[in-house]
Formats: sequence, C-alpha cells, structure tokens
Amino acid sequence: MQKVFWFFIPVCLFSVLHAQNPTVGLIQSTSQVQDGYTLFSPSSGNVTYLIDNCGREIHSWQSDYRPAQSAYLLNNGDLLRTAKIPSGFTGGGSGGRVERISWDGELVWAYNFSTDSTHQHHDIEPLPNGNFLVILWDKKSLQQVSQAGRILPQTEIWSEKIQEIHPIGTDSIQVVWEWNLWDHLIQDQFPDASNYGDVFEHPELMDINFGIGEPNSITDEKDWVHFNSVDYDQELDWIVLSSRHLNEIWIIDHSTTTAEAASHSGGNSGRGGDILWRWGNPRVYDRGAMNNQRFFGQHDARFIPASFTEERQIMVFNNGIGRPGGNNSSVDILQLPLNDNNQIDIPSSTPHFPSDLDWTFQPAALFAPRISGAQPLANGNILICEGTNGRFIEIDSQGVIVWEYINPLSLGNPVPQGTDIFSNDVFRATRLLPDAPAFAEKDLTPGAPLELNPLPNDCEMISKTIERPTLEVILLNSVFNQSLQLSQNENRLRYDIRDINGRLIFRKENRQERLEINTTNWMSGMYFIQVYGLDEQNFILFKAIKP
Repeated sequence: MQKVFWFFIPVCLFSVLHAQNPTVGLIQSTSQVQDGYTLFSPSSGNVTYLIDNCGREIHSWQSDYRPAQSAYLLNNGDLLRTAKIPSGFTGGGSGGRVERISWDGELVWAYNFSTDSTHQHHDIEPLPNGNFLVILWDKKSLQQVSQAGRILPQTEIWSEKIQEIHPIGTDSIQVVWEWNLWDHLIQDQFPDASNYGDVFEHPELMDINFGIGEPNSITDEKDWVHFNSVDYDQELDWIVLSSRHLNEIWIIDHSTTTAEAASHSGGNSGRGGDILWRWGNPRVYDRGAMNNQRFFGQHDARFIPASFTEERQIMVFNNGIGRPGGNNSSVDILQLPLNDNNQIDIPSSTPHFPSDLDWTFQPAALFAPRISGAQPLANGNILICEGTNGRFIEIDSQGVIVWEYINPLSLGNPVPQGTDIFSNDVFRATRLLPDAPAFAEKDLTPGAPLELNPLPNDCEMISKTIERPTLEVILLNSVFNQSLQLSQNENRLRYDIRDINGRLIFRKENRQERLEINTTNWMSGMYFIQVYGLDEQNFILFKAIKP
C-alpha cells in the first residue's frame, strides 16, 4: 500500500524583473536558504506575521495591543506573545501583559502582569511542560535600596525577578517557581550589613553599588539591570539571562525550589539561586577594566540546541553600542566551560571564563543600537534580526548572506515597494521548519507580500505530488516516564523528538526493530516524535506525554 503526500518546495532563486531595486520585503534569496517560515512582530503594530522565504504572508495574528516585545509559536499553532499596557513603568521594553491567541485568531488566555511594584517587560520563554518563564521588574523603594547597601541612594530601583507561570483557565495563573535578584546581592561599603563581603571573591553575587563612579554610570537609572532576554536549556535545567545595562549575560539554576532559589544552596548545582556563570563585563564583579569588556548592550542570549553542536554553546547578538573603535554590532558564540559533571567551576580570579569568544560575525555594515537577535538554524546558517532597521539576513558558515528581507511595515502600516522606510523596528525574528508541529493540518497557502505594489519576481512555491511507501512504526507507550519505546520495520529510519516549543531534544538513526530512549531527565509535558523515511520527506508524527 502506498500513500500520497502533498508538500511544497520553496524555489527562492529571487530575481527582480523590473529595473527598480527592491527597498522593502524580499531583497534577495538563494538556494542555500533554510527552508521554513519566519515569525516576527513589528514593534509599532498590533499584528504578528508569518511569512515564507519568498516574503509572502502565510498567516497573521491580530491583537488589541502592541508587542512588548517577544512572540512564540507553540506546537499547536497558538501564538504566545507579550503586550504593552499602560503602567508606571516606562522603561524600554515595558509590557505588562501576556496573551495566547489561537491559530484562528481567538484570544484563549491573557493575564496582566502589572501592579504598583512589579511589571512584565521584554521577553518570555515557553517551557516543555506548558508553563512559561516571564521577566518582571521588581520595584524597590528608596528605603529598601538604602538597606541593601547602596551608596547615597537617590531613587527607587527596578530590580528583576523571574517567575515560572502556569496558565489557568482564560485569565488566571499559578506562580510555580520564582527567582529574585534581590536575594543575591553583595556590597563592600557597610560591614554591619548582612550582605557585606568582598565583591572580587564573590562573582556569584551582584554588587548593589556597581555603576557609581564608573564610566557610563547608571547611578541615576531606576532600570538598574534591564534584562532583555530569557532562554531555557531543558537538559541542564538552566536559564540564561541578558542584562543590557550591565553588558553581561548570566546563567541561573532552574532545578531549585523557590526557597532554594532565594538561598545560596540547593538545586542540581548545589548553589541555590546564585549566579552560576556570567560573561561580558568583569568590571561588574571587580575582576577587570574597561578593556576587558566584551559585550556592549547585547540582546537575545540563547542556548544553541545540543543537536546543532558537539559542545554546549551560547549565541548572543552583541549590539556594540559604545564599542571601542566605533559602534558596530556582531553575532557572538561562546562555549560553556562545563566540567565532567555538566557544571561550571568559576575560577578564583579570572576576568572571563572562557577567556574569549569561540566565533564572531562582525561585518562593517551591521549595526543596531538596541533590540535585535540571532538564531542558529538547522542547516548551519544563522538568521540575524538587525532590529532597529527591521532587517533580517540569513548567513552561511562563511558569513555570506543567502537571504535578506526588510520589514515593509512602517508604524504598523505597509508601505509601497521602492519606499525608503523608517519606524519598522522588529525585536526579533524566528525561523520555523516546514515540518514544525505547529503547522500540522494548517493551511499554509501563501498570500501576497506584505508591502504595497510588490515587484514581480520568480520566487515560487511549487506543489508536487510524490508517492512513498508507508512507514511501519508503532509507539509502544504514548504515556511514558523513564523511557519511550518504539518498534519499526527493517528500514533505516531517523527519529526526531521535539518538545512543546518545537526544540529538537533527541535525534537518532535506527536500523533495529526496537528503539528504547532513556527519558529519566526529561521534564513533564507533551513531546512530538517524527519518524522519517530514507528520503526525509515521508514521516509519521506521534504525540507522547510524560506525566
């Protein structure tokens, strides 16, 4: 018996048929582009878009609110996004609300994370168990700031905390975990205070007085640390955070309880909620000078998926604002210095650990003073969002641009092709693979380009019909705990398993009649198992749940 499968091949060898060069929308594309669809939310509009590699609209989600700033497509096709609402917190990236909108445009859940003392901002992070992480400003009064050992405090401070949120119903939540920066402070000015200590000897803590008397002082800033991204690694159970105002990134332990996260012990690391690792600006913990600073207002620190690289790495969009030698952005990759126990031992005196970057991409033409991001792709390329210019580029391993697109929406409205566009900021762009679970049974028929008066081009989505043999695979336990078991026919098959957010967490080619996968360390939640035939186009999709 044979099955007939329909699929689309993106043929994006783009060439303009008019003498006019494009200024917005699809600028260029080659056969080296990563197949898939790009998700982005223009900062000045209320609509989130999904486009194909030809720049055509595939889908969109309408909200009553502007983004603030991130959006994620969940495995069932729902959009999880932040939204900007009025509040007393007026810093960059201010949001206050998180929404979940179905593929069909229905608002299925929403919650306002905004009070007199706390307020959501910038980023969220969906988790494999269906919860999500949220960044919250945490207002501390002038009295609290003084009690924490800040020298001559002049104003309140907006500290930071991270919460794990379990959505309930259509408009409620349960906070199931919390980490608070205020529990991990140190200062060397007031010996009688409980947080007194040697900053140099304690890089796992944050100096409440950093910025006073320093170049580019932040003394008068309420928004003291300014986290602008949060990402999660399921295997390590770690969270990476990006602090723009400190010019560094941190890793903290998510395996703790909330009580342990407020302490200096507990969790898989044994170090509670202390900073496990930090990188980018050793001046913050008294271990370097200006010439040791490596990050300059960076954004979008993210773990590179384990399936993409042999070593644990982190990718960062280094905005480069105030970089010595001139403002210039870069995409940087760092290797995590893990020991044999998958932990990090911070050296006693080294400014940076590791001492330098593994890789960097820093062309002269790349510069965005704020927002922006970079995403590693399955084919080895990197998708870069030059946020303040609304420009997306995909580069190959040699730094050659293989795809370029410019957001054609100015102040939320499409502009005609040929326009010199402005106010088309985009916080971040995300490429999703064509076989992502979110697209199962969805209509992905391409519509028109987003810009007005688009130029004709030869970028086509060609539909073909291909016949392939049926795969004989059985999922033996769709509800599992310690292991997953599958049986198959004698063909060589490839197994890809993704979590609820579409992250690839397991990949294996198998020729045996039975495959057993150890899932002891997997988090509770739904998983999607894709089993591919030899041509890697024919596949079976299973769903499995870990209670």
